[in-house]
Amino acid sequence: MLRNIIRFLGLSLILSIFVVTSINSFLYPYPAGAVLAKSNLPFILSWFDISLTGSQYVHLAQANGAVIFALSLFIILGVGRSFFSFMLALHTILMATLYHVDMRDPIATSEGDRIQITRYLSHAGALLFVSASRQGYKYVARYRTSPVERSKKEN
Repeated sequence: MLRNIIRFLGLSLILSIFVVTSINSFLYPYPAGAVLAKSNLPFILSWFDISLTGSQYVHLAQANGAVIFALSLFIILGVGRSFFSFMLALHTILMATLYHVDMRDPIATSEGDRIQITRYLSHAGALLFVSASRQGYKYVARYRTSPVERSKKEN
């Protein structure tokens, strides 16, 4: 019982940053859209000759917030916890790349951005740990039964 409470508390603390930022980007999408427009996303999209308008960046930021919130909700509720925590870890690594890595010259990434990348990677590592850890709750009998009693129940 105590182990489950500690597990739930730890999971809630890991996901708290994702829930807060997703609600913030969903409710106030204009600053999030502006940050997204100044990230590496336009540079990556230029490889495919795609350009987005300001309102499209706002909608993308809002959709991003909704996706992060949904993934966090699925993880906290235990619905496909391993899969959704793995997906959120991949999303976290993608966001670290989009926001903090200098794509034109990765060696020239500033020290402040390197610290942010380290923070993103620590969150991704925690999510990968959640993804790889055993999540099943098995039914455990409260009392031991003898093999004879079990065979009687099966018949």
